[in-house]
Amino acid sequence: MLLKDEYIQTLTDLGLTLVQAKAYLALCRLDNATIKTISKTSNLARQDIYRIMPTLQNMGLAEKIIANPTKYKAIPIKNGISALLQHRAQEQARLQKKTVELLKHLQEENFEVSLAEEEPQLLVISELSLLVKKLMDGTHASQISIDSVGTWESFEGIVSNGFSDFKKALQRGVRIRSITEKPSSEKLVPSCVKTLQKHPLYEVRFISSPAPVTMALLDKRELCICIAVPESKAVSSLWSNNPIIVGLAVNYFEEIWRKASKGKKAKKRKSPQPRPQLQKEKKDYDHQKMLLS
Repeated sequence: MLLKDEYIQTLTDLGLTLVQAKAYLALCRLDNATIKTISKTSNLARQDIYRIMPTLQNMGLAEKIIANPTKYKAIPIKNGISALLQHRAQEQARLQKKTVELLKHLQEENFEVSLAEEEPQLLVISELSLLVKKLMDGTHASQISIDSVGTWESFEGIVSNGFSDFKKALQRGVRIRSITEKPSSEKLVPSCVKTLQKHPLYEVRFISSPAPVTMALLDKRELCICIAVPESKAVSSLWSNNPIIVGLAVNYFEEIWRKASKGKKAKKRKSPQPRPQLQKEKKDYDHQKMLLS
C-alpha cells in the first residue's frame, strides 16, 4: 500500500490533518509498528509521530500495544473511514444546529439593527448569480418604486424571469417603470409584458436607440448599474445606496422618462388613489435634488 497523494487527500477531506493522514496510512500498511518504523515509513519526524499517535487513538483509528518498545496497531482502513464519516456527519449536524440558532438570534435582533442608519456603500458585483440574487432581493424588499433602463434584450429577459416577483410587487402597491428601445413590431412584445401593462402602476416607455446605460433603481434609495464594456459581455455591476450617486441616477432616469415615447399600451383599469408611499417617494426625490443642487 503506497502513500499516494489521492489517499492522503481523501483522509484530509474526512477531517484528518496532513501529518495525521500520512501516519495513519503508514500504520495501515505496517499493521503494527513502533514509533521509529512509523516515522520511517511515513517520512515524518519521530517527534511528530509521538504527538500524533495519542490523537489517532482518541479518534478510534489506532490502538496502543503495551510492549518494549511500545507499538501501535492500525484499525482496519474500512472501519477507520466509517468512523471518520460518522464523526464528519456529527460535526455537520452540530454546525447546522448552530447555524439555525445564529439565524434565529439575528432575526430577533433585526429590529434593533435596523434602527441604526446604514452607511452608504459601493459594491462591485462581477458574478451573474450574485447579481441576480441581489436584484431579486431588492425587488422583494421594494415598497415604493422600481425604475429601470436597459436594452430590449435585457428588458425582455428580466421581465420574463421576474414576472411573478413583479406581479407581487404591483400587488403591494409598488410602481414599476421601464425604459427600453422600441421593438420593430408589436408582435415582439412578450405576453408577460402585456399582462403587466394592464396594471395601472406598471408602465413601459420607449427610446429610438439602444439605452446608453443599463440600470435599476429600487425605491429611489438603491442603484444597480452595469459598468462592464458591452463588447466584453461581462456582468460587472456597481451597487450603491449612496444618496449622491442614487440622486444622479434618479435625475438621469426622470430626464429620459420625460423624453421617451409611451407607445401602445394595454387597456388599464382605473388608477388607484395616490398612496402615502408615493407621497413619501416624492419627498425623497425632492431631497435628493436638493443634495445635488
